[in-house]
Amino acid sequence: MTPRQPPSTLSRALAFPWATAILVAQKLLAVALAAAAWPLLRATPLRRALERWPRAAAPAAALVAIGLASPAAQAASDASTVGWLARAWLCLAAIGACAHAATAAAAASYSGPATLADLEAHVRGAWPERWFAARLRNPLDAYLVRLLVDATALALPCFVAIVVPALCNGFTIALYFVVLSVSGWSASTLIHIDMHNRPFAPAPGQSRWTRTVLAATRVHVGVVLELLLNAAPRWVRVQHLWNHHVEENGADDTLGTARYDRRSYLDFGVFVARVSWSLATGADVAAYLRRKGRRGPLRELALGLAAYHAANVALLFVSPAAALFRWLCHLAAGLEVAINAYAEHGLVDPSRPAGARGTTSDSRTPNDHANLGDGAHLQHHEQPGRHWSLLAAAQRADALAADGEPVVTWPHDDYRARLAAFFSGNVEPVVGLTLGGRTLDRRELGDLLAERTAPLSRARRGALQQRLDAWSGRMAAALLG
Repeated sequence: MTPRQPPSTLSRALAFPWATAILVAQKLLAVALAAAAWPLLRATPLRRALERWPRAAAPAAALVAIGLASPAAQAASDASTVGWLARAWLCLAAIGACAHAATAAAAASYSGPATLADLEAHVRGAWPERWFAARLRNPLDAYLVRLLVDATALALPCFVAIVVPALCNGFTIALYFVVLSVSGWSASTLIHIDMHNRPFAPAPGQSRWTRTVLAATRVHVGVVLELLLNAAPRWVRVQHLWNHHVEENGADDTLGTARYDRRSYLDFGVFVARVSWSLATGADVAAYLRRKGRRGPLRELALGLAAYHAANVALLFVSPAAALFRWLCHLAAGLEVAINAYAEHGLVDPSRPAGARGTTSDSRTPNDHANLGDGAHLQHHEQPGRHWSLLAAAQRADALAADGEPVVTWPHDDYRARLAAFFSGNVEPVVGLTLGGRTLDRRELGDLLAERTAPLSRARRGALQQRLDAWSGRMAAALLG
């Protein structure tokens, strides 16, 4: 199918403020929290404790922040200006400490033990992983319980804090926003594996009690966790399985990147706005499913979106600020989804503009399971049902295949650094990228990015628009850093 036309000048102008507002809000909050937490985290025993036990420290710091934001703490401290300032600083510092610990915990859980053998030893010895390892179809899947426990332990108290009217205020809203930002990576990996591999399927011969617990775990991952993390249940599953993997970044992929100039931040703004609208309404995914006659997935999508919006409407009567904030954050999540799409499918080979080989890239990772399979993204697209623990081996075999198509492999899994390189034209953030196993020098890397980020259907851009693209690209690269 012929690629859709590139974004119009009007759509680029209208979408620019939305994407930029989200980036600026993220940056300002990050700077404020870092400044507030700096005296505590500079070189203190607290920082060492946060980094040594991050899984426990992150929810503990969140509870401290919630306590400091509570009406009881307000009554005790707000009688004087000094008391109010001290409480405000301590609350922001606690949120900053929570972000620091949660980021460390997510990174450690995501990269995991270095080898599959180490990972298996971990699940055989740690609780509650060992209970699951003895009962799951594939014992390695028990490691995902760690991601599930961490995401729930952090998200649940923060969700309660904004839902309870007495606790919902600027501090708890900022805390929830931070938790959504830092929990997204590992939680999305868990949800992605769940939709492809059904990791919590019981081994043959398990008791009714075990099957009930595992069924409840699947519901928790597929519905409860998504609601806690402010996502509409089933949108990701339906779009990913019934559209993205079917169309493979083609013209009918609702998250397809080929129509956009990936060097242009203004085009990216249009993409962000479209994704935000899709997250809120599912309109583009629903239209695709109707055209293809996919009634089952269409019904699943509608039920998930109805559940999300019904929950927020109910929340309006309890805590209007929380409901409105959740809707706003839901729309703002379009930025992160768009970043993922650009980072994973932003390099399009013009000779193969559709299909996994021409539109999907891999990442180099520090372990032999490719960050729970995420780094072997091309191999996953070629066999979506392949178990995550087998993807790294397929990735290594691909690299050794002399007669295979050359695979693009990024030097790291920093998605924002990839987009910064796209928008700024500066290749330094992605030096070390390989093509077919060969590391490209800076000139070759610049040529590759220029060739594979160009839209398939080019639009005429005047001198003013080109200058605006260059200026906004540098600005976006700085905000993404």
